[in-house]
Amino acid sequence: YLEAKTHCSNPGCSGAGLKKCPACKQARYCGEPCQYAHWKVHKADCRRVSAELKAGVGASGKGVIKVDS
Repeated sequence: YLEAKTHCSNPGCSGAGLKKCPACKQARYCGEPCQYAHWKVHKADCRRVSAELKAGVGASGKGVIKVDS
């Protein structure tokens, strides 16, 4: 089911994006070659999103509520 819904973030690749970017968890790739090929494009967004995640700020710019489990 996930494979049908998720596509590789590298333009031009038709593979399933089953592996998330380890830093931002937003982009998905079919494998390391596509992740490396797309890095120059993805780098700025990745660093911004990663910094927001570390600061506890969501994509909307609002704070994220952290729940202890």
